[in-house]
Amino acid sequence: MANDVGLALSASVLMHVAWNLIARHQPREAEPLWWVLLAHAVLLGPWGLYSLITEVAWDARFVALLATSATANAVYFLGLGRAYGHAPVALVYPLVRSSPLLIGIWSWLLFAEVLGTLAWLGVALNVAGLLLMAATGRGNSEGRAMPWAMLAMLATSVYSLSDKAATGHVASFGGLVGYITVGYLVSWAMISLRLRRTTGRWTPRKPIRASAIVAGGLFIGLAYALVIHAMRFLPAAEVVAYTNAGIALATVISMVVYRERTHWPLRLVGTALVCAGLLSLALGRSGLELLPDAGHERPSFPTTAPASDARRPLPLSAISGRTRGARPSFASGRHAPVGKIDHGLAPAPLRDAPAAAARHRRLA
Repeated sequence: MANDVGLALSASVLMHVAWNLIARHQPREAEPLWWVLLAHAVLLGPWGLYSLITEVAWDARFVALLATSATANAVYFLGLGRAYGHAPVALVYPLVRSSPLLIGIWSWLLFAEVLGTLAWLGVALNVAGLLLMAATGRGNSEGRAMPWAMLAMLATSVYSLSDKAATGHVASFGGLVGYITVGYLVSWAMISLRLRRTTGRWTPRKPIRASAIVAGGLFIGLAYALVIHAMRFLPAAEVVAYTNAGIALATVISMVVYRERTHWPLRLVGTALVCAGLLSLALGRSGLELLPDAGHERPSFPTTAPASDARRPLPLSAISGRTRGARPSFASGRHAPVGKIDHGLAPAPLRDAPAAAARHRRLA
């Protein structure tokens, strides 16, 4: 993996973890997502939308991708909010984030994007760890939360694939921020409509802290813009699986810092599976595959000729006519005489130099 891609994913994971730790300590009736989406539009929206309008080559395909991504984002936030109304975050969020397996299948069926053996293994371990984490949050209302969580997972796979395809149209990072801003504005409008329908208000009943609004507004947009940037170089399923490292990190922080020890053995095993999946993805990305896959390019490694080849004669292509004792001169492009050759490399003794020079003059 290129260094800039690794840095982008690492920064995205850290911002994602920071935002989730901030959001979990806000009252649910304050609708923290409504506030941070609005903050993103205010803080980063003008720059991003300007870049999107002025720097992107617009065509019908890009408009379709943008509309698909924005719609899928709105469905994702709708499904996530409804699922949270019936089940805890510990159950819902890992289920929603188990989308890499679905993304990998869609990528293979629709775009013929082939993952390597270790990549599929990493995705499977990643999803298994998330499902194990989700099992720790079971409750009486999980049956009603499941359809909404599955809807959010499906929406995640849709906008991830459309965002991957859109990277071919958006060259700058500012353009990616603007691309995300469109989807976030649609999602913010959908949440506002839901609030109006359920509470009779266009805004949440309670605000959240100003510091949480600013930090969340910056993190929620920049983190996903970095994810889309990484999709320029890696398959979408791998990128989303890498970002799930944030869930593992947040789980460890919640157990160590906040001392949330409920079902800690299962949560720890789930975290270990997620980390094992990340390791498998990294090994697959480095070229260490278990089985060869059709269309999967293998890296080429430089080889060094064995020591026994060091004294082999020169190839015939390096010998021309009577200049049998000549060796190629890369500086002049001509053959420089070296006299009598010993196994192709050893020069003649110094006493033979005058005779060699005389032969060279006669040939010239």
